[in-house]
Amino acid sequence: MKKYKNTIVKVVCLLTAFFLWGYVINEVDPTITRTFTNVPVEFKNMSYLRDQNLQLMTGTLDPIEVTVEGHRKALNAISTDDLRAIVDLQGIQGGVQAASIHVGLTSGDGTVKDYAPKSLTLEVEAVVSKPFAVEARTFGNLPDGHILGEIQVNTEEVTLKGPEQIIDSVSVVVANVNIGEKTVTSIVNAPIQALDSDLKPVNNVVIEPGTAEVQVAVYKTKTVPIEVVLDDPNREDLQTNRITVNPSSVIITGDGGNIDGVKSIETQPINTQELVENLGATATLVLPEGTRMVNNQETFIVRYEPQRIVTKNHSLPVDRVLGENGGELEEIPRQMPQRLQLKLTGETGVLESLNNQDLQIMLKGDGTIEVHAPSGVTVESVEPNKIDPGTP
Repeated sequence: MKKYKNTIVKVVCLLTAFFLWGYVINEVDPTITRTFTNVPVEFKNMSYLRDQNLQLMTGTLDPIEVTVEGHRKALNAISTDDLRAIVDLQGIQGGVQAASIHVGLTSGDGTVKDYAPKSLTLEVEAVVSKPFAVEARTFGNLPDGHILGEIQVNTEEVTLKGPEQIIDSVSVVVANVNIGEKTVTSIVNAPIQALDSDLKPVNNVVIEPGTAEVQVAVYKTKTVPIEVVLDDPNREDLQTNRITVNPSSVIITGDGGNIDGVKSIETQPINTQELVENLGATATLVLPEGTRMVNNQETFIVRYEPQRIVTKNHSLPVDRVLGENGGELEEIPRQMPQRLQLKLTGETGVLESLNNQDLQIMLKGDGTIEVHAPSGVTVESVEPNKIDPGTP
């Protein structure tokens, strides 16, 4: 009887404990679900792709949403950092394909009940290598008095490695050379860049080597006048002061020591006879050793423009008269005509620019009238050239 009573007590205690446990679970710490947003997705086994010469073209992955079930107290202790969403790349092949997302808890108590999305689309491309020639491109400005010479890329070829689609988009590979403030020839290691057909940078490629050795020639320049040399400079009818060359100067370059002492550049002897007949000739310059023209296509023309002497009639109003001593007469004699008729000789351009103020009328004591003209103009005759000084 006593044994039976003990059994009843044990059963009652067990039932009481069960009901107490159920009360605590359901009332004090119930089972709930909680949804976590912005759970990041990461890749696993990236080394597999490298071993297979594959590259993932998919960029940043969008976060996913995960629902976890568990006791309230346990779930309250869980954060997004306790969830891990991975895409296993082991066994992935080249091309576009769907890949499953696997989600689990890294710590805490709970069960992943659901998540979305459960897969994503991956684009995987084969990694290829392709050689490219290197072109040099410059940026920056040389100091005044210097020009850029030849540019030689000593690193003639580099290898580009990357996804086939990206490598195929490369149009040109350039070495970017900074020439700013350079004054002498030098060798630089310039960074290399891949560009597409629009000359925009192409990313996600590996360039080996990443720099190119480039030799940049920089030369000093100098502007000097040109001297015309004639084969017969003493010809009697030649007006040497009427010979010009256009352009009158030339920009030369070379090593600093070669051009520093150059004061002018002579032409090869010009045929004087042809120059006089044709009034022009093409000149060839005699450049000192070690120098050259910056613009070797420049043409130099020698021109001969002899003075054209003409005679011209001119009517000069008598409104101001000088006396024999050079002073202006206070009163012009009434015998003086209102105008003088002159015959002037001189160069066409000089006569055309002549005005009345350039001509001075002088009356001498014996009544002789003289007209003085500026240099380059000869007064051939004056009408009338004399008045009667005794006429009242």
